[in-house]
Amino acid sequence: MTRKQHYVLRVVAIMVAFVVLIPFIWSTALMEKPEAMAHSPSTVIVQLDQRAQAGDWAGAHRLFAYKYKGRTLLPDLWESASTDAKNAFVSFWKPQFRLGWERTRGAPDLKNSQWTVSEELLSPERALVEQRTIRQGRKLAIRYWLLRRQERWIITDRTYAVDGVEHSGKKVVQRIRMKIAEQLGREPTLEEFVANAPSWIGRVRVKTYRIP
Repeated sequence: MTRKQHYVLRVVAIMVAFVVLIPFIWSTALMEKPEAMAHSPSTVIVQLDQRAQAGDWAGAHRLFAYKYKGRTLLPDLWESASTDAKNAFVSFWKPQFRLGWERTRGAPDLKNSQWTVSEELLSPERALVEQRTIRQGRKLAIRYWLLRRQERWIITDRTYAVDGVEHSGKKVVQRIRMKIAEQLGREPTLEEFVANAPSWIGRVRVKTYRIP
């Protein structure tokens, strides 16, 4: 075998090895990427609190699925609503979510409180994270419900419990919707709900239930 033939064989061997190894390298990288990107549900809540405490509410809001919230709270109204009406609901709900955080997790009297956190995987796609503390001698629990989407956890709901008595925004929304329907003499559209709901916030009363 001449020196030239030997050189050609070496080049061919290197090229074959390169072609064989590249798919393996890429497949390994793609397998590791989701693991590196995946955060636990409790990590998402830590991020929420950190961003809220820093005043980064634009970043905090990105952790909450507001359109998913609207679709589950008012499914029939959401189905027939325009894009503008859906966006209006998101704009309406964001301040409510912020206010709820500022009155609980971010409240001045709870600034130095000791919080315990638990995480429960309800299914491969759903999780519950609960923050607990004592406030003025009463047990306060903040419960975040999360959904897994494409290797990422997002918040879909938040409820509270004081001494085991649950307080849910869903019951308030249902009550407000009923009041608006009474005013209009018919069921409201999503746009009408968003337009009238602010006047009813703080004025409606709902039943509460004790939970474990």
